[in-house]
Amino acid sequence: MLSKEELEIIAEKIKPDKCETVEEAFNRMVEIRDENRNLDQQATAANVTQIINFMDRAGGRWDSPMWSQIAEIKGLTGPHVVVEISDHDAFIKAAEGEGFRRIRYVDWLFSLTPWGCHRYNSIREVTPVSSAFSLHFANDHGDCVYYAHWDPTSITYLIPTWSFGIVDVICAAVLEVAEWVYRALFHGSFPTPTEVSRRLKSSAA
Repeated sequence: MLSKEELEIIAEKIKPDKCETVEEAFNRMVEIRDENRNLDQQATAANVTQIINFMDRAGGRWDSPMWSQIAEIKGLTGPHVVVEISDHDAFIKAAEGEGFRRIRYVDWLFSLTPWGCHRYNSIREVTPVSSAFSLHFANDHGDCVYYAHWDPTSITYLIPTWSFGIVDVICAAVLEVAEWVYRALFHGSFPTPTEVSRRLKSSAA
């Protein structure tokens, strides 16, 4: 499961049931079992990797301001790490200071289409390129719960700069809009925890 150091990092973010240790609560959160209660080791290992990826990018290893605003890791559902935030404004401010951007109006407009559902706070990681995985905190119900997952493509990426004349400026603007729409509409499948872990390690190298 987790190393001793990793378990200590997330201990304050997990609320065990009565007479349950933090480690037991974590195991209950990540373990996948079949109808005979046999452990699915591969699926469980993927869930553990998913939590570690989240801890790494959300700043758990260095107790970042964004990490400190996460009151509880409530569990996993599909590709999402479900977390509870104690203060929306403080969390958004901390996230913006750590390479994320709050997307208000566009995500709200997309929530009215078949492709979108992020009607409330939507916090997206800013990436160097649009093809990069992007950690996304989605607050879909207007409460204190966020669903954190990695998008397979990024719609919050650094806009390329162009150096020569008005024609280049116009071309850059047209390409930027086309790229944004493409990445927004054709996200594709969620990356696996192993794929995300590989990207995080390569970017840290």
